[in-house]
Amino acid sequence: MPEFVDSSEAAGDLQTLERRYAVAMEIAWRAFRRLGVRESALADAVQDTLLVVHRRQADFRGESSFRTWVYGIVLRVASSHRRRERRAKTVFAIENTASLEQPVSGEPSPFECLEQKVATELLHSLLDELPPDLREVFVLVELEELSLESAAAALGVRVTTCKSRLRSARRDFESRVARTRARLLHGNDRPGNDRSCEGSSR
Repeated sequence: MPEFVDSSEAAGDLQTLERRYAVAMEIAWRAFRRLGVRESALADAVQDTLLVVHRRQADFRGESSFRTWVYGIVLRVASSHRRRERRAKTVFAIENTASLEQPVSGEPSPFECLEQKVATELLHSLLDELPPDLREVFVLVELEELSLESAAAALGVRVTTCKSRLRSARRDFESRVARTRARLLHGNDRPGNDRSCEGSSR
């Protein structure tokens, strides 16, 4: 005699699984570039994350939120991809693709698209300069807006350690932003530029 299966319970389990995959995919697409995964490897990194979520879903026991658990997986996958990139030591030509940040409503003008793309690339460039441990906590708390407790759980460290790293990360990032801003503001203040202007006015 075939075993009876409650169809409503099975449907509920399937819906829960689909929601979890959707959450994992949304977190992964947004966070990986911020964590130093190259655009050319984003799709592979997201696929790796979904595979880990599928294989280890039985390990999730609700001790933290599902999102925090997924962030822990994303951090490990990102670290693995960065190591793979360093080992390869190969320079790839990466096309300038549209930013994978959260989509915005409406149709932005070409200038707004360019402005957003430049700002996103500058953010990623500044994040690339941070040490990995500082970058991870900065991304989780400042960009992904996790609490210190959730970030610490995702990183597998104490809250006090997370707080200390975040302080260092903020100082480092703000210092780099200030230097970059000064360079952009004063980059054209060069004697050669003054002379070229004088020459053109004659």
